[in-house]
Amino acid sequence: MRSSRLLRPLLCAAVLLPIAPALADFTLIDDFEELVPGGLDGQNAWTAGVEYSVVSDPADGSNQVLQYIAGLQAGAYRALAENAVPDGESGTLFARFRFDQTGNANFGFSDVAAPAAYNDFEAQINRQNGTVLKGRDGTGFQDFAPIVDGVDVWYKLWLVADNESDSSRVYVQSDEDPAYAAQTELSVPDGTMNFRFGTSEALATLMLRSQEGTAFWDDFYVSPGTDLSEPPHRVLGEAFQITEFYYFPGLSAELTWSAVPGHEYAIDKSGDLTAWIATAETVVATGDSAGAELFDDDISTDSGRLFYRVRDLGVAAGP
Repeated sequence: MRSSRLLRPLLCAAVLLPIAPALADFTLIDDFEELVPGGLDGQNAWTAGVEYSVVSDPADGSNQVLQYIAGLQAGAYRALAENAVPDGESGTLFARFRFDQTGNANFGFSDVAAPAAYNDFEAQINRQNGTVLKGRDGTGFQDFAPIVDGVDVWYKLWLVADNESDSSRVYVQSDEDPAYAAQTELSVPDGTMNFRFGTSEALATLMLRSQEGTAFWDDFYVSPGTDLSEPPHRVLGEAFQITEFYYFPGLSAELTWSAVPGHEYAIDKSGDLTAWIATAETVVATGDSAGAELFDDDISTDSGRLFYRVRDLGVAAGP
């Protein structure tokens, strides 16, 4: 997902935002922002049925998400590669999901390289036939308590898989369902959500498999161990702001803006809001605020007027 960015003329001022703590250990698997709208299969290492597509978020048209829509059983999967959860260790899958009232949607971890059936799940989250959210507990599904039954509501979910005990813990939070305004641990009746079969292999694959209805997912991340922090991603309705601007005539300007930690930003200038020129090297945000110093050769224009735009390029590439 990617935030839209605002244009701001030369002179403005606001209060500087504090710097946020360092990033958690989550690694982005996919937020679908860099993918081409349409079929998922073949993009960014995904293998998927034609029922899975990259589309606009139904709640925020500026955001891209993954959609399943069909009446047939179909799957999608992506190797976790170096982010796999080894046997004997734990790992956390973070995701956002939004399900309708009719579908049967599933996602979680698999120990199979190319999963092709429900039996290839180990840690599995399920919502079926408009009922409540469920977890696969060994040989069957169990309703989570407290009940999660929001329809067409975005939820955030943390699936903590213990690949030593072959069991999982699940937590949810939602900015749209007031019952889950705070992060809440879910439980199954016997207190332990066991893997579907149990395994001595790594949980090496992010797996989705669904039939009927419509389901959406976004912001898949994986972290080693138990990680209940929220990885950096766009919050619905979050406004971008240029928070501070200083201009020193003939010398330089200093520009600061609200940011998503770990995202890369480009700064352009224009004298007419039509032709844009890159001003400096890109900036990678280390907190919820980022900034750049622009020198005279960056800021001068023939028109005597100057506008900046800040472009969010998404999660920064590794070194």
